[in-house]
Amino acid sequence: MNAKRFVRYSLLNLLGLLLLYLGLFYYQLGADLKSESSEIEISYLVKDAKAQRIGPARKIILLSGSNALFGIDSALLEQLTGLPVLNLAVHVSLDIDYLYFKMQQYIGAGDIVVMPLEYNHYSREGYSGWFVHNMMVWQADFFHSLPLPDKLRFIVNVDPLRLLQGISGRWRNGLYQSPQGILDNLRRLIDNEGVKWRGYSYTSMNLDGDISVDEPENVPVKQGYIPQPPTVSAHFLNAYQKISQLAARRQASLILTHPVTFRNDQYDLNQPGHRERADNLTRLLQNNGIHLQCDPALFHLDSQYAFDTFYHTNRQGAHIRTQNLARCIQAALAQPLEPGFQLH
Repeated sequence: MNAKRFVRYSLLNLLGLLLLYLGLFYYQLGADLKSESSEIEISYLVKDAKAQRIGPARKIILLSGSNALFGIDSALLEQLTGLPVLNLAVHVSLDIDYLYFKMQQYIGAGDIVVMPLEYNHYSREGYSGWFVHNMMVWQADFFHSLPLPDKLRFIVNVDPLRLLQGISGRWRNGLYQSPQGILDNLRRLIDNEGVKWRGYSYTSMNLDGDISVDEPENVPVKQGYIPQPPTVSAHFLNAYQKISQLAARRQASLILTHPVTFRNDQYDLNQPGHRERADNLTRLLQNNGIHLQCDPALFHLDSQYAFDTFYHTNRQGAHIRTQNLARCIQAALAQPLEPGFQLH
């Protein structure tokens, strides 16, 4: 075999292997692999049901990780602002591109999109293996929505072992719960036992899609939150540009705020050196044309209001944070939201 034929033969084999790999990737999308991902999918069923109840009305949309899942009282925010609230926050490891994907589904004219992003969103360089796995299991529509370069970037992030697990999972697919059955079960639990902590499960949610826990676990918070110096990745900047442009096209307002944090010896906004970290992040974002709005002290709570992690509040903490978020929204829009808007 001469050199030219060898090169041609090798390229054809390589192309064949690539096509086989792509075929197997598409085949295994949606394989029913049981993991925490199924709980995240179910959580969105509850939130999507709230969106259906709101309908086309002007609303507040919350987009972030679990700091807003645990740290927002949607009913109170609705009372304070006069607007229905769609809390789409679930998990910090869901990429900001996924938040954009969810935003596309529900944003309408006049909506107020509030993003209290956890600080690691700003420095994340791209899709994690955890995120790629989740999208392949329960949100293949996210993959299909990506432009071709991003689809290729997604596929490159798939671990070959995970691909094999997905192929195997396709042979034993089965619907583990119906969406209506899930919602009916949650309503029965709330009617019979009330809203309470039942672990990391949709069964701990209320029908607004919040998780509200009465008592803290008194887990000590030891967290610096913001690195010094802070960094902002190209991945975040690209995603945020898409979010900002979408809000403008839909004639919606976009408010980026600090997340909830807890005062501890590694991060205390009363100490100048610690406050400087938050100010440095604000300036860094401003240098990239992004306005991080409202004083981070509004969401900086005593550790007695922490539940189980450094981003989760108990019910009392969520009440304080929600009141302060209402103030933040009013200040960011520079006018009352509704004629009857008031803070209690």
